[in-house]
Amino acid sequence: NPLILALAVGVHYTTFVFRGARWRLLLQNASPHNDPVPGVVYCSQLVLLGWFANSVGWLRLGDAYRAYLYREEQKGSFSRTIGTILAERALDTILVALLLLAAAPFLLNSSDRLTWFVTALSISMVAGLAVILAAMTWARDLLLRMLPPFLSIRYERFHNGTMGSFQRLPEATVWGLLGWAAEIGRMCLVVEALGFDISLDIVVFLTLANSLLTLVPTPGGIGAVESGVGGLAVRLSNLTATSAAALVLIDRSITYVSVILLGAVLFVVRQIVRGSQVA
Repeated sequence: NPLILALAVGVHYTTFVFRGARWRLLLQNASPHNDPVPGVVYCSQLVLLGWFANSVGWLRLGDAYRAYLYREEQKGSFSRTIGTILAERALDTILVALLLLAAAPFLLNSSDRLTWFVTALSISMVAGLAVILAAMTWARDLLLRMLPPFLSIRYERFHNGTMGSFQRLPEATVWGLLGWAAEIGRMCLVVEALGFDISLDIVVFLTLANSLLTLVPTPGGIGAVESGVGGLAVRLSNLTATSAAALVLIDRSITYVSVILLGAVLFVVRQIVRGSQVA
C-alpha cells in the first residue's frame, strides 16, 4: 500500500524533530553560562546529518561529525558537545533496554538464542555505560591532575558536557520516548503496508533490535541489520524468509537509503548557503 508506506516515511522523519529537541535540551543543560542554543530545526538538521555520516562512513563517525559541525558553526566546545552526545547515547540505551524488557515477557518463552542475545546485549550496554559514567565521576580529579594542561582542559569540558546533560531528565525522557515511538510507528506502518500480520510486541522488538544492530561499525550497520532483523522476524513471527526479507528491505529503504539521499541533499544545500554567506 503506497499511501501507508508514504505515511511510514513521514513518521520516520518526525524522529529527527524529537531527537533534535532532546539534543537541544541537553545542550542547554550543559551550557556553562546559559549561552543561547540554536533552535530545534537547526539541531534536528545536525542530527540528520550525523545519521547521514553514519550511513556512509565506518565506525559511527557521524557523532563526531555532528560535534564538529556544531563547533564550526556555533563556536561551541567540541569536547563539551561530544559529552552531550555521549549523554544522549546513554539515555537512548536505557530507554531501549527498558522497552525491550517490556516486550520480553511476550517473547522470551521462545528458545531462540538470538532473542536472548539481543535482550542480554541491551542490558549489558546499560551496565557498561553505568560503569563508564561512574568511572568518569570517580576519576575526574585524578585525571585532571595527571593529564597535560591542554588535555585536562578538554577532558573537563567533556566531563561537564556529559554530566551536565543529566538535568531535566523527565523532559529529556519524554522527547526520547517520542523519538522511539516514531520509530516503532514506522515499523508498524511498514508491516501494515505490506499486509503482514505481526503482533505489536514483535514489532517493538524488531525495531529496537534494528537500532542495536546499527552499532556494528559498518556504514549504517549494513549487513548486520539485514541479517539480524530478518532472522528475528522469521523466528519470532509466522513470516517466511521471503516475507521477512521484503519487510527488512522496505524498512531499510526508509531508514538507510532515504537518509543517505535526504542527508546528501541537506549537506549540499547547507554548503551552498554557507558559501553564499561567505561570499
